[in-house]
Amino acid sequence: MSSEFDEILQVFFQETQEHLSMLGKKLQEWDAKNNEELARLPFEDINVLLRAAHSIKGNSATCGLENISMVSHAMEQLFDVVRKRQAVLDTDSVNLLWRASDLLSYFLEKYRDGQDPAPGPALAIYQQLQDMRQKVLKKQEDPGVSERPPLGHQVEPAHLPHEKTPAAQESIPSAKLREHWNNRQRTLQLLFVLDTALFSIDDVLAALGEIGKY
Repeated sequence: MSSEFDEILQVFFQETQEHLSMLGKKLQEWDAKNNEELARLPFEDINVLLRAAHSIKGNSATCGLENISMVSHAMEQLFDVVRKRQAVLDTDSVNLLWRASDLLSYFLEKYRDGQDPAPGPALAIYQQLQDMRQKVLKKQEDPGVSERPPLGHQVEPAHLPHEKTPAAQESIPSAKLREHWNNRQRTLQLLFVLDTALFSIDDVLAALGEIGKY
């Protein structure tokens, strides 16, 4: 690996850590809200997280870090339908976004240590995020929603490329991640289990098939 690419990676690691810290703090705030409050989230909050996910996606793709790029892309897509008022978040979707953010932190630490994490967890949560996006869109399918204009100014993300599976749900323990949010080292230790998570071949093939559409 060239020293120039090493420098690029170090900048990526630092910037991504800052984005993830901001994502985590905001999702922690949202985790305390009920569905009615989540339906009234300010545009500024949604747009900030969408831009963070977009930046992580683009920068990780440039560095060839596919696991991070895949998960952040699916997060960006979910934030985008909320920004456009095509859907609203609920407690289930916030819970999933929280788990996705923690999974990104796990991947970041792995790459920082020079390791190449297995793609199974990324494929699984990518599929869950896609399913969740379809779920919240379907939930909001009524004449009024589609007629409302997008919130604020349009974001123009570049390079943009159905129920949860039990195996994936067990492999990313959201309750424990929330409980130990302020103890990142212990959270990462819990996430190391993901390297040997039991994902069925059907789960992986289904996720690959979904990714192939983009």
